[in-house]
Amino acid sequence: MEKREIDDLKPAQAKFAAMLAQGLSQTEAYRKTHACKGVNAQRIAERASRLAAKPQVIARVQELLREAKILDIDSVGQAHQQLLGDMDSAREAKNWTALASMHRIRMQVLGMIQNSVVVNLEQTLSDEELIKRLADGDPKREEVFREMLIPADTYRVN
Repeated sequence: MEKREIDDLKPAQAKFAAMLAQGLSQTEAYRKTHACKGVNAQRIAERASRLAAKPQVIARVQELLREAKILDIDSVGQAHQQLLGDMDSAREAKNWTALASMHRIRMQVLGMIQNSVVVNLEQTLSDEELIKRLADGDPKREEVFREMLIPADTYRVN
C-alpha cells in the first residue's frame, strides 16, 4: 500500500493543519500547537508561514476541508470565540475605538441592541390628532410638535 504524503505529519503538524481547516490564522494555530514561550511574534509568524506552506500540511488541510460540513468550518461559537480574542487584542493594544466597536457587535449578536424599529400603524391619524396624542394634553408640547411636523404657515389653532 502506498504511503500518503499527509501520513508524514507529526502530531503537532496534524493538529496545526486541523486548526487551519477550522479557520484559525496561521499564527493562532501555531501558538496553540507549538511551544512559543519567549519567542517573539515575528518569529512565530515566520515559523507558522513556513509550516503552512509544507506540502503535507496543505494536503491535510485540503483533505479536512473536503470532508468538513459547513458547521464544522464556521460556527456561531467559533465566530464568537474569535470576536472575544479580537476584543482581548484590542484591549491589549489600547485600541479603544476598535474595542468599543466590537462590544457593540457583540451586544447586537446577543440581542441587547437593535438596529431598527418596527412601527405598525393601526389607524390613520390626522396631523392634529397625532400631535395631540404625542403631547398628551400639554399645550407647550403641542406647540413644539406642530413646529417640528407642520410648516408654520399651514396650521391654525382654534
